Amino acid sequence: MSRPPLWQLLPIESGCVSVLSSRPGEVVVAGLLLEPLEVAAPTRWRWLLRTEDGEALASHEVAVPEGDYEHRGFVDLYQFLRWESDLDRRLASEAELTARVGDWIGEHLLGPQVMNALLNEAPVTVRVPVPAQLAFLPYRPWTIAAWQGRALAREGVGLVFDLPARLRSAVAPRPAKALRMLALFSLPTGGTVLGLRRERRALQQLIDQLGQGQQPRAVQLRVLQYGVTREALEAAVDDADGWDVLHISGHGRSGQLVLETSDGDPDPLGPAELVELLVPMWRRLRLAVLAACESGAATTAELRRMLDPSAPADQPNGDGGAGPAAGGAAESESWPGLGRALVEKLGCAVLAMRYPVIDDFAIDLTGHLYRGLLEYGQTLDVAAARALARAAPERPSLGAPPVSLATPALLGPATGLRLRPPVGRAAPISLALAGFPDEPERFVGRTATLARARRALLYGSGRAGVLLHGPEGVGKTAAATELAYQTAAGFTAAAWWTAPPADQWTTALTSLAAALEAQLNPGLNPDQDPTAPVLQLADNATTDAQLSGYLPVLTQLLEQARLLIVLDGLDSVLTSNGGWLDPRFGRVIAALTGHTGASRVVLTSRTLPAGRDTERVEALPVEALTRDEALLLARELPHLHALAHDTEPATGTSDPQVAADRALLARTLTLAQGHPKLLEVADSLAADPTMLEQRITAAETASPKPGPPPASALATGDSQADPDRVLAALTGHTT
Repeated sequence: MSRPPLWQLLPIESGCVSVLSSRPGEVVVAGLLLEPLEVAAPTRWRWLLRTEDGEALASHEVAVPEGDYEHRGFVDLYQFLRWESDLDRRLASEAELTARVGDWIGEHLLGPQVMNALLNEAPVTVRVPVPAQLAFLPYRPWTIAAWQGRALAREGVGLVFDLPARLRSAVAPRPAKALRMLALFSLPTGGTVLGLRRERRALQQLIDQLGQGQQPRAVQLRVLQYGVTREALEAAVDDADGWDVLHISGHGRSGQLVLETSDGDPDPLGPAELVELLVPMWRRLRLAVLAACESGAATTAELRRMLDPSAPADQPNGDGGAGPAAGGAAESESWPGLGRALVEKLGCAVLAMRYPVIDDFAIDLTGHLYRGLLEYGQTLDVAAARALARAAPERPSLGAPPVSLATPALLGPATGLRLRPPVGRAAPISLALAGFPDEPERFVGRTATLARARRALLYGSGRAGVLLHGPEGVGKTAAATELAYQTAAGFTAAAWWTAPPADQWTTALTSLAAALEAQLNPGLNPDQDPTAPVLQLADNATTDAQLSGYLPVLTQLLEQARLLIVLDGLDSVLTSNGGWLDPRFGRVIAALTGHTGASRVVLTSRTLPAGRDTERVEALPVEALTRDEALLLARELPHLHALAHDTEPATGTSDPQVAADRALLARTLTLAQGHPKLLEVADSLAADPTMLEQRITAAETASPKPGPPPASALATGDSQADPDRVLAALTGHTT
């Protein structure tokens, strides 16, 4: 009589990872151990699959057939797929190759007996000890191993690679009021496009949701983005309360965390340097998630090919691994190698990525992971296995390509690890921005601009503020909002003011004074001390004499207090040549920026204001999105994204509607020229593609010059259409 699967031996309420009492006083984690024994060489060993209490279930003698075609996919699946897939039907071809490699792993490297036993026990956690001779084990795509059409990851078989780990501190931790998470999203200036902002926004929304409802969970999240320097990371690590979870997202495959210098240039940290920075966290840190992100250029290149089948397909390059004959990148140079260092020196569990990931997959994977871990009370190994199966659908897409199923690797003391946030709502880490616009739902690009702006807003930068300037609809207000939300934690109080319509410019000074006092004074004087310094601009702006006497006081207050002030849309109070319609308003701006102390001002306008202090106020242009950034934004807009049909092959589709929708999207992108506002208007119209086609045709007719055809514009990012005429045509306001 065969033994029942382990899950049938567990009490139903205990979940997939529970504890079994083999005898009084002894507790054993329910799961399996896949142990490599009799290791003769890196290509020869024996697997023994057994229960945690020693019962043998299966065995397989491994002799790696290195000459097989599939072996190259086993060594580096990511580059194997890049080199070997059919570029005209890349997704389908990659899925076929992935399945082929998975079948090969199941047959030759795990063997029928082990595979049958694993699938019979599914869902189950399997610990895999890693001997020194087989140090490559965590870097190989075991989760795609399949037998008789059943892949391990899709059946809920999760692997945890046991690595030498620093023992946890014997000092009992202090009771925590909240689970604390530090998240880094680093993209140096000049780096290729990544969807890091979208990942960060999704993580923030998830943590916010955990703190709501009838059973809120207390989780504090601190985010570092735009200007993630060593100094910024050191300051966050030195926080006396410590961090339970570290989340890192950035460029991957080099085995390095690429931070930013003060000038925005890349600053790579190897494993030893990163560990040295993070050591102060080790007592409290329990989990590190390392998401090595795929360059957005690969996604946009495939999308361009879908929209223009005549375009040449991008060929694989050396970024991210060796070619198919070279055997792939060395294990010590990949992100699991970085994870190995964190396990060894910090003693935490690590979820690392074997290969670069697309932001869609990264968002889904970490969303399911953190929700299972922090909301549903799952153990880390169970949460990771379930998250992978849900984030990597059987039908691949640009956002979750076939390699996704093989990408995550769970390392270190992960089996049975629970992270239980206290019940309740966590105290906010950042300043509440009452009176500010909501954080933009979508925001693509502008990395270099925001990094420079953030540096200007740092204490001691020598600047009083920044001016974000550019054409209408290009995203200045969104950039200012993004900047404010990402820097607010460093300020005592913040205020947002939007200039009145042009026909009400005479009210500007009065409304500005009222807005600043209402939003800043509660932070300046929270105890309502009558002797505390506060803004009194409204009462001192009645006459020129009063204003002149008060402005030095205002400058001194801003020099000493740490205030953030955003003044948006100044064009309605400016003349056509940049002068101030009301000279008093210009004097107030000069007072707000006439120092190099603690406060900072962010200004936005189409026109450069005349007479501004160029030394203290740095002017930063906000330009149209690049071609690739516009494509990424289109993928985030639901109706435009639907027109791409990105689960269909780039060429050879038999559905004429797919070709028609893609052609319409190409025309839309050509006319939009990287203007976010135009893309958002087009997306609302795309809910009815017939309406969008009519408005696009009208916009093409309204353009003074025909410009290049859509295929050429997609290839170069160049179009000669007038944005104002395009907007009028899209909104139906043509004459």
